[in-house]
Amino acid sequence: MDINCDNIKKKPNDKVIKKDSKKTKKKKKKCQNCKKRLGLIPFECKCKNQFCIKCRYPDKHNCNFDWVLYGKEKILKENPLITVNKINKIE
Repeated sequence: MDINCDNIKKKPNDKVIKKDSKKTKKKKKKCQNCKKRLGLIPFECKCKNQFCIKCRYPDKHNCNFDWVLYGKEKILKENPLITVNKINKIE
């Protein structure tokens, strides 16, 4: 009896065993703070975590990202210091 099917796999001892056709479930995204399921658009913080709409603000989820340093670096990068060349006086 020959069975030609993609779902069947033969082992060396000639026993016919069916493959497991279990579907792997995707891990549902949850809020890192309150563990609620996230909607279609999760909010991602600078601390690299995803949060629900209620926990999205840094003070709500005890964010460990240094916002003060980030702001200072951003200002220095976007507004470079302008220096004027000195002009020699003519005597």
